Amino acid sequence: LMVEGSQIDWRCHANEAVGALHEVLELDEAVGVALDFARRRRDTLVLVTADHETGGMTLTAGGEQLQALAKAALPLDAAGLANGMTAAQIAALTAEKLSLPVPEAEIGGLLGPTGAFDQKAHGLPLLRLMGGRCGVSWTTTGHTATPVYLIGYGPGSERIQGVQENTATFTIMRRALGL
Repeated sequence: LMVEGSQIDWRCHANEAVGALHEVLELDEAVGVALDFARRRRDTLVLVTADHETGGMTLTAGGEQLQALAKAALPLDAAGLANGMTAAQIAALTAEKLSLPVPEAEIGGLLGPTGAFDQKAHGLPLLRLMGGRCGVSWTTTGHTATPVYLIGYGPGSERIQGVQENTATFTIMRRALGL
């Protein structure tokens, strides 16, 4: 069985920390289910990895600010944001939902001359602003050369040691299957 958290990549391409964090938390739940299954058996290898890193995300905040990001509801309308809202209304809503207020002036700068929120035009910039207020910054919207982890649990996981080429994943899986 292969489970992919592909939306993590999409969210990181958009430099959108709120969605990326939510996607990582959902992947963590899926890995938890796989580990629970593997712990009850002796014949199941669980591998967790990525094919690349995207965005060059840097976290400079503490856990409290990241917890605030995790509280943000997605999609935005689930958080109560609606087309036509003013900067003041959005500032009040983010303070209530996030415990990390986003200043009205910064939101007003996103909304431009109309002063009214439009999900299509302002949704992504608002999510980026919220991420920045929570201490998340980015180096690119593309892929990076940052190494990714390969983590394993179960028979064959002892072969995962130190830094290795990503092609070693196939050999680890093949050997675990006895092939």
